[in-house]
Amino acid sequence: MNIYLNILLALIFVISVVVAIRILYKRLYFGFSPKQVAFLLGQQEMVLENLNVGIIYIDNRGKIILLNSAGKKLLDLNDDAIGTNIRDYYFRDGFMDNLENPQNASKTQELRVRVGLTLFFQYHCVTDTNGAIIGVIGSIEDMTIAKQRAEELTGMRNLMNEVRAQNHEFMNKLHAISGLIQLEEYDEALNFISQAIRADQKVVSIISSRFKEPSVAGLLLSKCSKASEKKIKLIINEDSFMNQLPEKMNSDEFCSIVGNLIENSFDELSGRTDGIIEVCIYQSTNEINISVFDNGRGIPESKQKKIFEKGHSTKGTNRGYGLYIIKDIIDTYHGKIRIWCGHGTMFVVTIPLKQEKKS
Repeated sequence: MNIYLNILLALIFVISVVVAIRILYKRLYFGFSPKQVAFLLGQQEMVLENLNVGIIYIDNRGKIILLNSAGKKLLDLNDDAIGTNIRDYYFRDGFMDNLENPQNASKTQELRVRVGLTLFFQYHCVTDTNGAIIGVIGSIEDMTIAKQRAEELTGMRNLMNEVRAQNHEFMNKLHAISGLIQLEEYDEALNFISQAIRADQKVVSIISSRFKEPSVAGLLLSKCSKASEKKIKLIINEDSFMNQLPEKMNSDEFCSIVGNLIENSFDELSGRTDGIIEVCIYQSTNEINISVFDNGRGIPESKQKKIFEKGHSTKGTNRGYGLYIIKDIIDTYHGKIRIWCGHGTMFVVTIPLKQEKKS
């Protein structure tokens, strides 16, 4: 009888231990069994590994805890990076800013990794139940495709701007001719038409014969039309010549340099009736030189270094990004930008035609 009682007590003890262990596991794993937890972890890993977007997670000490396959490929890392500190890598700044100063840190960043590859980072701070930051998640995307689409849209936009400007200028000329005819100034009307045709043909002839890159030719035609609207004389230097872009550079980036320099001159000469801008783009054996001159007030020497800083502008808020963008592109392609100020301002940009594989 005692033997059976002991066996019964032993069974009750074993059952109690098993039940207690199951209850403990349930509490530790939020109601899931170890098998369910293993399944969920495997499912989560499968999802992360199949994302086209790179994912990287660091803890509050900057240690890399998670890095999926897309992230390794985009950042050119391997499994050895897990467990290392984010401070050891070139992409650390955005993560550390969000970790140390989340209120003022930027939540997005566009980072040029090398020539022809730009990555877009988005950051999200991870907090515990008390609101304390315990880590930062970063998502990473390759901007190459997006930039290609932007380049196509920019080309269409330039074309639309050119057509709009040409239409506006054409209507102005028609009004002038109509006025001369109504005043019976027929000889003056014929002379006006002849001058307008000669001027337009000269500009179109220089651009079409000297620039073999369609996007650059379209941009310059658009800027000529805009200058005419603003009563600014824009001269395309007859020595200009260009038949190719620098290696690895896309037309959107090159047009961004030329377009921003000309727009800065437009802003400087706004409201003047004697404004002159001269543009020269010349391709030599090893490099391309871009010069843009305007007869504005010039830039004081004390401000010349600051004009390339992000957001620096004397023209109000939400300005000051044009020259910053130009400098960023030029630095990426190992170029130089110089300023001369005398009776006006001249920007000279030099970009080598051949590029190294990494910046």
